[in-house]
Amino acid sequence: MVSETGSGDWITHHVPHGTIKFSVNEYEPEEYSEMFTEYRLQTVCRNDVENRPDVLMVELPRVLQLEFKNNRNTKGLLTLAGTPKDAAFLFQAFFNPKKPVVHLCGRYHFLRAFAPNNGIKVYSNAGELQMILNGVAQEKIKNGSYRIPDSEMKKYDGSVVPVPGIPVANVFFWKTPLEPGRNVVEVQ
Repeated sequence: MVSETGSGDWITHHVPHGTIKFSVNEYEPEEYSEMFTEYRLQTVCRNDVENRPDVLMVELPRVLQLEFKNNRNTKGLLTLAGTPKDAAFLFQAFFNPKKPVVHLCGRYHFLRAFAPNNGIKVYSNAGELQMILNGVAQEKIKNGSYRIPDSEMKKYDGSVVPVPGIPVANVFFWKTPLEPGRNVVEVQ
């Protein structure tokens, strides 16, 4: 039984796609939280469903708590203002497959100061999606073809261990560069 899972994140903290970089209560990028959630939902809800029936209980936000940084809890599916984080839409795609979900990730990350070719991620329970960037159709992608990038993690003793990526359902990713200035992204 999984009683609690998740990582803290701020919608104003960002790192390039596939980067495992965070510091609890100091630097909690949205992309790390997304990768953490993608891994958990895939391994618990898809790869081992026989041993873990889907039961989702959502606790009302506990945003003001003394044990968290500046007395604020950054965990959960909502921001402190009550706006759904990107991970909330991935939960919808996994736990409510009958309700269509198409969500463009990183909508609050509109001033991208790094890697214009960092890619575009979408959460959806559709069987296939196509992205249109600035009027140009990109490749169609089938659900289940996304793979969390291979990475590595530093252990408490300082040693580094490889972390292999896994395929994840309901995540679509286009490694398409953005143009300088305004970009129009459509997904269908």
